[in-house]
Amino acid sequence: MVTEPLDRSVLSYMHHQLIIVDEDTDAATAVKLMQDKKAETIIVKNKSDEHVGIITDSDILDNCHEERIPTRLL
Repeated sequence: MVTEPLDRSVLSYMHHQLIIVDEDTDAATAVKLMQDKKAETIIVKNKSDEHVGIITDSDILDNCHEERIPTRLL
């Protein structure tokens, strides 16, 4: 049975390999994890293990571009 894309559950779209880092993880480590795991998004947790946000590869690259940091250094 074929269903319309918007009628499918989010489970059918989600990535199953999660990367979770502490909020004090540096950006270079985050980029390395994304490259190693072929991920575009990382979940960020605080010291109480509560998920407090997400960061994407675009978030990091956009900031590097704004600050004129060569992305080859990441």
